[in-house]
Amino acid sequence: MRGGALRAVLALGALGFVLSLVLAATDTTAAEAAVEPGTPVAVPPGVPDQGRSWELVTPPEVVSALLYNVRALSADGNHVSYMTTGSLPGAPAGAPIPTANLAVRGTGGWSDQPVGAPYPLLGAPGFFYPGPLALSPDLSTSIWTNYLPLQPGESEKEVGLFRREPDGTFILLAEVGESGHFIGASEDMQRVFFTSEQHLLPADASRTEGKSIYEIDGSPPRLIDVDDEGASLSDCGSSVLVDNEGGNATDGTISTDGQRIFFTTRPGCSGTSRVFLRQSGAATTEISASQCDLPDCGPEADVAFVGATPSGSSAFLLTSQRLTDEDTNSYSDLYRYDVASGKLTLLSSPAGGVGLAVNGAPVHVSADGSHVYFYASPQSGPEAGSGEHLYLADSSGLHVVGPSQSLVQISADGRYALLSTRAQLTPSDSDERTDLYRYDAESGALAPVSVQGPAGGNGPFDAVTRPEYFAETAASQPYRSMSEDGSRIFFSTAERLVPQDHNEAIDVYEWANGSLGLISSGAGDREDVYLGATPDGRSVLFRTSATLLPSDRDGGEMDFYEARIGGGFPEAAAAEGCGGSCPAAPQGRADRAVPASAKAGPSTIQVRRPGPAERRQIASSGWITLLAEVPQAGHLSAQARARLGDHVQAIASADVAAARPGPVRLRMRLSKAARARLAVGKGLRVRLALRMAHLPSVRRVSFELGGAS
Repeated sequence: MRGGALRAVLALGALGFVLSLVLAATDTTAAEAAVEPGTPVAVPPGVPDQGRSWELVTPPEVVSALLYNVRALSADGNHVSYMTTGSLPGAPAGAPIPTANLAVRGTGGWSDQPVGAPYPLLGAPGFFYPGPLALSPDLSTSIWTNYLPLQPGESEKEVGLFRREPDGTFILLAEVGESGHFIGASEDMQRVFFTSEQHLLPADASRTEGKSIYEIDGSPPRLIDVDDEGASLSDCGSSVLVDNEGGNATDGTISTDGQRIFFTTRPGCSGTSRVFLRQSGAATTEISASQCDLPDCGPEADVAFVGATPSGSSAFLLTSQRLTDEDTNSYSDLYRYDVASGKLTLLSSPAGGVGLAVNGAPVHVSADGSHVYFYASPQSGPEAGSGEHLYLADSSGLHVVGPSQSLVQISADGRYALLSTRAQLTPSDSDERTDLYRYDAESGALAPVSVQGPAGGNGPFDAVTRPEYFAETAASQPYRSMSEDGSRIFFSTAERLVPQDHNEAIDVYEWANGSLGLISSGAGDREDVYLGATPDGRSVLFRTSATLLPSDRDGGEMDFYEARIGGGFPEAAAAEGCGGSCPAAPQGRADRAVPASAKAGPSTIQVRRPGPAERRQIASSGWITLLAEVPQAGHLSAQARARLGDHVQAIASADVAAARPGPVRLRMRLSKAARARLAVGKGLRVRLALRMAHLPSVRRVSFELGGAS
């Protein structure tokens, strides 16, 4: 069982991309109805549409950590699990990169705290992903992997699978080897499933290749891919249907209560692959067994599992084998297996005998299994050769939704489907860029979503439901672009679709039963990114560098905000002299209240001396990051000096243009000589001077780096 890293390690190839986005500045605007869409004029600070209020989720002050991605948003919108490339204040010494953090919504606002890994990861090779792999709906319980401390005589690091309890303690569930891979868990995180190539139990000793599937349920691991007597079904291993990104089990593979898991194997290591259901860790059923009673049911063929309902009550199979008497062709067909009755039903059999070849993509299934969306290509009849189409199978039969759409998500009852396509599905769509539509299964109608604007939504811009970065959610957290009832849809686009959108950058929009509104500010020159929503769509999470609230005092750092219906918190103080409704400052940025720490005098630059954790970060990274408060607009210059050898010399400098009074972020790279001194453990006493033209005094701050820091 000894080995290297668990294959839940996430390669941080996007880390450089994240670091490149640290400086950003977008701002709040709200235009009057008479203003033409896209007019580049200064407008008063605005608010999100659809009755929402912004809430700042991440820390309001400058921190050395950079936001990486969102792992999960709780069902009630009151908790957010996210990663940073660095640690928030309060993180334990030796915290890994990236670091997991938890934001909690309280009565007075959001608070953020780092979440330590089960064990320190010092000396771990490369980047070991320490974040939660799956979380319960309220984010109180989660599943992790982590290196274990070396035992006497060991030279290689062992990996453990852990559960983090609501009180913050970690329980070691199992030690897994180099090939171990977490695949999923029950909703309450009490039943946990993983695969491994290594032989972890006596019952898997006969396996000669492939992986076995294991379950942990308050006891040592036990095998899943066995028969009712506990004997292995195949010496060549088994597999589960996984997603295309994280390698975790696709929705439906494991039921929400963890009592049912579907898997595929080749009994006896030969012949065709078959699909099995393991229930309650005790009973195994082959659900792909043919129920065809015809004299000639054709040859056997591989059967694939392509989805199931959340409860596991219905599973869906894909095969070219004739599993029922109704199947009259040799094309790949879709079947539904009902667990209670044990009956197979052919779904891909349209009227008129037109043959459909169903592709192997996972199906989209409503919660009760009554609506099943899938892709298939007509093989006969008038539509033969017309390419792939999206189909819906429901109680009334089989329906063609349309050609070549990308199905993003369906509502819980299956009535609505969110489609993303370059095809022009309605007469109003005249561009060839990606647009969004909502399909209504009851009426068969398509409602355009990414429309309006001066060009009717037909500008040269794509509508995107999921960003390339920042939304790598945990296995237990489905990424939502639509509320469960289908009434709200969320997306990002650079196209100006409403009058309140005044910039050319990407903004976050909401479509609510035909009404379109902004979630983000619609101002500034940096993109805002949609990150997810609660099942009811009342809370929406997005990433922005805009200063949307007076409490946001980090000078344009990247933050996570929540746009919440009925949300918002009272701000401590409104901007002076304008009754809380100041017009926008230059560059479209909203004025913010000056904190008490900056009110010592009208001609004073304020800056806080770095604390111990910040000084350690400066010494290790080679970057000084500070937040200054300036009393006027103008040019702020900063220079850091220190003694190197026999001489005092400049070791860092920065020049920043302040558009108005308030916070200004300073970021300075230490000189090569200063970094070299710190690298060998020697200390530096840094003397920092900040100057502005027309101010009579110079602000000076001193602090130690390394050595005695």
